[in-house]
Order: sequence, then C-alpha cells, then structure tokens
Amino acid sequence: MEQFEEEVTAFLDENAERRTPDTETRFVWGEGDDSVAMFEEIDPEEERRQLAAAKRWRATRFDA
Repeated sequence: MEQFEEEVTAFLDENAERRTPDTETRFVWGEGDDSVAMFEEIDPEEERRQLAAAKRWRATRFDA
C-alpha cells in the first residue's frame, strides 16, 4: 500500500497543482452570493479553456 501511495503522490506532484486554503473559497455563513443556480453562467471562452484543461487532465491520467 505504501508503494501505491508513493506512486500516486509522485504522479500528482508532477501533474497537478496542489490546492491550498489560499486557493479555495472558504464558506462564511451570511456572506457571499445567495444564488442557487444549478449551472454557473461563464464566459464561453473561459468555458473552452476549462474544457481544454479537463481534457488534458483526463489524457494525462489515461496515459499514466
């Protein structure tokens, strides 16, 4: 199990950006947007960038 954990950690360190509390949005009760929309309305160009990044990540995982 330790070998698997080391391999996974090495893969993620090489291929993914570590999320830290600074990069995550923290929830504070009573603050922020009250939107309950199911889907976020984003700029089409930003959506294309996000989709391309997701495709690259899936390909990286598949090739591993």
